[in-house]
Amino acid sequence: MEKLLFDCGRGAVIRLSQAGIPLSEVDALLLTHLHSDHTVGIPDLWLSGWFLGRAAAQGLGPPGTREMMEHLAQAYSFDVHVRERAPELLALGGSEIDAREIEQGSVYVHGPLRVAAFLVIMGR
Repeated sequence: MEKLLFDCGRGAVIRLSQAGIPLSEVDALLLTHLHSDHTVGIPDLWLSGWFLGRAAAQGLGPPGTREMMEHLAQAYSFDVHVRERAPELLALGGSEIDAREIEQGSVYVHGPLRVAAFLVIMGR
């Protein structure tokens, strides 16, 4: 069964834990938009999932997602570098983020599961 997380605000990792969903089992993060209240939990999801045995992370979102993820990787590069060495020796590649920017239409398909994105105009 696929486990998808839509947006990753403050406390998302804690809520997943409370729901009994191991971070290593989250198949993908899908971002609806890049406001901070929907993205501030990404470093926790990304790095804690790596610490707990997840392979590379997958993140899909609107234009700007790839750049945001690249900046996160840069911001945490020292931490990642240290954790890939003794005594932790976390899996090389586990800290990688596969960030893809999506447009309207079908954005995630796995077997019968299909996720579609569509434009929503947000008010102020």
